[in-house]
Amino acid sequence: MNGVRLSVLPVAADAATVVELAESADRAGIDGVWFGVLGRDPAVAKVDDAYVMVALAGAASRSRDVRLGALLNLAPDRAPLTSAEDIGVLDQASGGRLELGLIPSTEPGWVKRAALVLGAWSDWPVAGHDVVVTPRPAQPRVPRVVLSGADDGSVRGGLQAGALLVDTHRRHAEVIAGERRVLVSTRAVPDGSDIDELGDYVSALRDDVEAAAADEVVASISPAAARDHRFLTLLAGVVAPVLRCPRTDVPVLLFDAVNWWRKRQ
Repeated sequence: MNGVRLSVLPVAADAATVVELAESADRAGIDGVWFGVLGRDPAVAKVDDAYVMVALAGAASRSRDVRLGALLNLAPDRAPLTSAEDIGVLDQASGGRLELGLIPSTEPGWVKRAALVLGAWSDWPVAGHDVVVTPRPAQPRVPRVVLSGADDGSVRGGLQAGALLVDTHRRHAEVIAGERRVLVSTRAVPDGSDIDELGDYVSALRDDVEAAAADEVVASISPAAARDHRFLTLLAGVVAPVLRCPRTDVPVLLFDAVNWWRKRQ
């Protein structure tokens, strides 16, 4: 558990919220900010892959250290190599802080689009042709993960060719798997006013992380929480340390952390 990173995912947020969140997360010490849409939500229909990349470009300009995670659907109405170019530009603009979360689909052609995007800088031959996209990302290999829940064999097999893994783990979270294992938690984060409630939250979250063997937790938060710097400080100063410490140390660390938090009120 010592290496577990803590990131946040604003739900039903707009680009301005994402930019403000990245700046606040940087100051608070949050490890990463993810953005994109999990599933179909009419309220955020405008949040397509292009919108995600624009929002994170703004976030990159207002932050220095926080990792930026792009959840991409790779829909058929957007050229894969255009997405690949955007990824290269954003990774360069952020100084190599970009991470990719691909949301798989059983729709015919998704695996080919994923191969085009991921192969754009890896010298994979695609359809018998070398794919050359510029600019190349700043990172030699942009960290990429794939959202779980796709059980279609063709998706699973196609992704294995790219050293990616689709995994399934449904409880209070979705697991993303790849070079790392990322847990996107759907548990509501307490505000810290009740130590018992906060203790139950952290304990349950630790159980999810251990069951998934995850090395990163992405906490889903509301737009209001995303704009609340004090709330982000709670996550970084209380939740993150408790997640990372040995289980035997949780009660003492939680007590000390909550006391620290209360003194800041």
